[in-house]
Amino acid sequence: MTDMPEGLKTLLEDFQFADRSERIDMLIEYADRFQEVPERIATRPFPEEHHVQKCESEAYVWAEDLPDGTLKFHFAVENPQGLSAKAWAVIMDETLSGQPLEAVAETPGDSVFTVFGKDVSMGKGMGLMGITDLVTTYARQRLKSAPAGLRPAPCNNPLTCERCGGVRSSFHSARGRWLRAAAETTARRHPHPCQRRPARLPPRLPRQPRHPLRCPRRRQRPPTRGSSPSGSRSTRRRAWAW
Repeated sequence: MTDMPEGLKTLLEDFQFADRSERIDMLIEYADRFQEVPERIATRPFPEEHHVQKCESEAYVWAEDLPDGTLKFHFAVENPQGLSAKAWAVIMDETLSGQPLEAVAETPGDSVFTVFGKDVSMGKGMGLMGITDLVTTYARQRLKSAPAGLRPAPCNNPLTCERCGGVRSSFHSARGRWLRAAAETTARRHPHPCQRRPARLPPRLPRQPRHPLRCPRRRQRPPTRGSSPSGSRSTRRRAWAW
């Protein structure tokens, strides 16, 4: 399995041991180095197929083919306040441009949380992960269109799908396998109502008749001496209550 590029691995290690203030200063420094896509690649209005879905900063990604078979990535951020998207675009460009396509395709999407921290908002995290997914998608597309002799070994994972494009990616990482196993376990324990089996109730036993001498409402005290066999009214009332 091909590892991620060394530049990205070193950068993730630096951010992993940085505190909040150092992380903010480093991200601002990256955002200041952002350069928009050149006009020879794209001009406004940008085509929708390069648009990153669910990105609050309205980011766009392009991939330019280089003579050595690698890719040069270009980015555009339409939101002037999108500092996080600009910083992440610079990180993607400096660590993935010119790298082997197999290593670019192995870029994990959850590396966003290593750089921006675990407290990143859901909307921002989804947008930054969308930028990473689009970059890795371009790399997988170039790998599929490469000549047969230059293609990497096919993925032998039985869960190969169209998302990985026949190449191992972060979809086959340990975290992805754990999430799929947890989803399968939840589906087995809590199936959909239309897939549940009807409950098998035990057969109902026939109702047994009550014995007249064992029924508490039928017990009566023996008649007292000098009274009628049935007893007086008060005796019968006490016997009924008893």
